[in-house]
Amino acid sequence: MLLAGGVMTQSPLPGPGWHPDPHHPGYLRYWDGHQWTQHTSAIPTPPVAPAPVARRHRSPWPWLLAAVVVLALVATSSLLADAPPDATVIDSAAQDTTSSQAPSEQPVTVVEEAAEPEADVPDVLGEDPGSARRLLRRSGLTLGSIKRVWSKEPDGTVLRQGLEAGTEAAVGTAVSLVVSKLIPKVPGTAGRLRAAALDALESAGYRVVISTERRSSGNDGAVLRQSPQGGAFLKPGSVVRLVVADVVPPAPAPAPVASCTPGYDPCLTPMSDYDCAGGSGDGPGYTGPVRVTGTDPYGLDNDGDGYACEG
Repeated sequence: MLLAGGVMTQSPLPGPGWHPDPHHPGYLRYWDGHQWTQHTSAIPTPPVAPAPVARRHRSPWPWLLAAVVVLALVATSSLLADAPPDATVIDSAAQDTTSSQAPSEQPVTVVEEAAEPEADVPDVLGEDPGSARRLLRRSGLTLGSIKRVWSKEPDGTVLRQGLEAGTEAAVGTAVSLVVSKLIPKVPGTAGRLRAAALDALESAGYRVVISTERRSSGNDGAVLRQSPQGGAFLKPGSVVRLVVADVVPPAPAPAPVASCTPGYDPCLTPMSDYDCAGGSGDGPGYTGPVRVTGTDPYGLDNDGDGYACEG
């Protein structure tokens, strides 16, 4: 404002509130007491007076009141348009109060986030990993980690899946699997020799404990029994126990004591010497006629005819 003498004075700033937007006619903008904010709102449309009713006198005051409001808004808009953008508010307390308050009538825009697409989790139990991967891809999912565990099921069979079949998951979710690793069967070693049985079991990944059992006959070192038996499912690293034969043959029977001196018929009981009975010999044994069938160890057949002591 220009006063007498050419002195320029600053117009007082309006208080915080909704005022006509100086740059966008038809809109109100919130003035926080020292600057314009980003909050805008359309100027409400003045109420339209109803059509006059015959023989009824309408009061002019509503129209006058509306005109006054419009004139006041226009005046305020001109005043704010002339105010410098960096005008300083003198009342700091009012500044703190108004700057901390947000207009209660500012328009609110609600943005709804688009929901992520969902995929149905397929049932892949009993499948092999390759088939499970294809089923998951068809449903919009991916194959996650695979854990292998010992099982009697065929090798590579899906035993468990990370997400339950029939549930929903976001497209692209990874589904983990638990897959079987077939437990091998123990080699049968009954009847094999100790060295061969030990090699077969250790080559299959088992630990072997051997004990012996005394036998009087049979094949020394042969496997008599094993536990678990051959053909049983057993995880590698487990213990297999063998019982091996320790054959000790019996001592030979003592030779029978001879009851006859070989070479004479009838039998002559073994003695240190024999002479013919009635002869001049001193025995200690004596015999009558006897047939010599062998070597004649007592020298009784003097004439060599095969008979001794015949007269």
